[in-house]
Amino acid sequence: MKLPTAVLALVALLTMLALAACAPSLSETAGMSGDSADRLSDELKSFSTQQELREYLKQGQQLSGLGSERTTIDFAPGIDIAVAESADGVGVAKLASGYAGDAPSGAASSFSETNIQVEGVDEADIVKNDGRYIYALVQDKLVIVDAYPAEDAEVVSEVKIEGRPRELFVNIDTLIVFAEQDEQVLAIPEYSYVPQLQYRQKTAVLVYDVSDRSDPELEKEFSLSGGYFSSRMIGDYVYVVSQEWTHYSNPIVMPIVRAGGEALPGPKVFYFDNPEDSFQMHTIGVIDLDALSIDAESFLLGSSNTLYVSGDAIYIAYQKNRPYGSMGEEQQEIFFEVVVPLLPSPVRAEVASAKEDGSLTASEKWDRIEAALQDMYAALSEKEQSAFLEKVSAAAESARVKHEQDRQKTIIHKIKISGSYLDYVGQGEVQGYLLNHFSLDEFEGNLRVATTVSVWTRNGADSENNVYVLDSGMDVIGSLEGLAPEERIYSTRFMGDRLYMVTFRQVDPFFVIGLSEPASPKVLGELKIPGFSEYLQAYDGNHVFGIGRDTDEDKWGRVTTGGIKISLFNVKDVTNPKEVDSMAIGMPGSDSEALRDHKAVLFDREKQLLVIPVREVKDISKGSGVPYAEQVWAGAYVFGISDDGLDIKGKVSHAEKEANDYWWASPYTVRRSLYMDDVLYTVSSKFIKANALDDPSEEIAQVELPYTDIQDGPVMMY
Repeated sequence: MKLPTAVLALVALLTMLALAACAPSLSETAGMSGDSADRLSDELKSFSTQQELREYLKQGQQLSGLGSERTTIDFAPGIDIAVAESADGVGVAKLASGYAGDAPSGAASSFSETNIQVEGVDEADIVKNDGRYIYALVQDKLVIVDAYPAEDAEVVSEVKIEGRPRELFVNIDTLIVFAEQDEQVLAIPEYSYVPQLQYRQKTAVLVYDVSDRSDPELEKEFSLSGGYFSSRMIGDYVYVVSQEWTHYSNPIVMPIVRAGGEALPGPKVFYFDNPEDSFQMHTIGVIDLDALSIDAESFLLGSSNTLYVSGDAIYIAYQKNRPYGSMGEEQQEIFFEVVVPLLPSPVRAEVASAKEDGSLTASEKWDRIEAALQDMYAALSEKEQSAFLEKVSAAAESARVKHEQDRQKTIIHKIKISGSYLDYVGQGEVQGYLLNHFSLDEFEGNLRVATTVSVWTRNGADSENNVYVLDSGMDVIGSLEGLAPEERIYSTRFMGDRLYMVTFRQVDPFFVIGLSEPASPKVLGELKIPGFSEYLQAYDGNHVFGIGRDTDEDKWGRVTTGGIKISLFNVKDVTNPKEVDSMAIGMPGSDSEALRDHKAVLFDREKQLLVIPVREVKDISKGSGVPYAEQVWAGAYVFGISDDGLDIKGKVSHAEKEANDYWWASPYTVRRSLYMDDVLYTVSSKFIKANALDDPSEEIAQVELPYTDIQDGPVMMY
């Protein structure tokens, strides 16, 4: 009897499941006993030697299917990693936060600061100001501009930075630059005798004395192994995190921390005995700006992409990735718990007998199982085969989707910070993945988290959104799951005991979620409008503004994205939020850095001011079958914003004219904006322009920055 193609497909599925069922499990392969292979260990451990680290990576990553047989023995600069019983730090009082001290003499009476997530926790950026001077990173230079009063603005100093400058801080007369640099280490491949040069990244932290802005003096240089990830400044303490991919087949060089070019003892390297499919070494350095000293510790974690810092804790989060080898355990579970119970009794008995027969190899076990399945199908009519196929396929698909949902988990590590001390607290786990660091917020000792779970099914993508509350020990104490099915989170903002959240698929559901009872989060109100916000920020206690994209629906009912959309929401009545006003800018292809980086947003409620950089597409020409963005205006949009609505006060461009096609790397692209008293400053790589705040069309001054032209290329829309 010839079996239908669909039935043969099912046999193939059962073959895969049965072979997996006959194969040894991950826990057996890894020598684990009792506990599940993916059980999270709460025990913080540390490596005592470089060899221990290599063996740990080798075991875990070979199980992932990512293994390679090449290993190396490396010459590291005398770094000794001591065994640590715990990561306990010494508690000290919570620090004052944010920029400290008085503004320099001759400064404006009021000036803007970097738009940050957590009050009192400063974030490094490419541009800073202190009310008189503007500090900017331009290509490989630190540039200081005496900007106030605007009429006399001029560049007062330039400092060349080795490597790739990333961000900076300013703390009174101290300036800190973070730069990525490359260094060389020597490594000998296993059983070879010829040293080979290997390259690795390091994060340089350059501390300058800028008491004389015309002559910055390098006071101290620190460095940490790995590329620059992120940083924060609280009072006179700077916290910097570097990341480095780690694989046992690559040179294993322990993290190195240097001060003044000299390697320091340590840092300790902590880890958890948990399987991951990839690892990153995270080194956290704490720099005391008063003592000009650094303390550091390293943590071997999964591949992290989110860092959130509250006033007294660092949270490092990453999506949990189970090792490839653990997939066999899931397939076993589906076969024995889902498929086998649907088989006729005699077939179930034969499968059980084959499974338990210790004298058979895995392939021999499958031969018996396959024969039983073939006999079963041969005895069924075509109609019975189809019915059975439908039942088993549905059950197996449901189990697969559930497993995939269970795999989508985010691990969050909490490290308490107090001055120069780091104290590891613990880790938590929530369902789903994070959008960005605005998906995390600490409030009254609890951590609130917003996630999306998204899986592919036979009917397409299936998603939902969740909110969790974790206590100070990182245990989940409250949850709200299953929000906005078939949509995903586009923006979130926690504000006090509320969460404002935007999801999107066809329209923009704007949710107001109550968190006053941490154990019972609940939806308070919801608003559905066209478009969606990718960034949310409070205007005041009763209003929220959003920056995102406009949408439209074509004649086939498909939703397409348009230009940039600014929205103002009234949330005074949380059960009935309303969009007070909105404004759309440009055609499809229009863009703003504010959609991706909140530090590009300038907002001041007292001045009723909102400024964002914009690349506005005014017309689109399609030539030779490839659409290009044409007639593009690039610059800063200046809005008036109040609780009544929005209006355009003016625009500032650094380009001489509208471009026929836009260049991504154009030095005329406005990246940041700030104000000092009644003057608006906009910053690109080429210029700093000063315009009247009440009438942005009135240009007061222009300062040319030391930008070296490079070859750029056009941006295609797709």
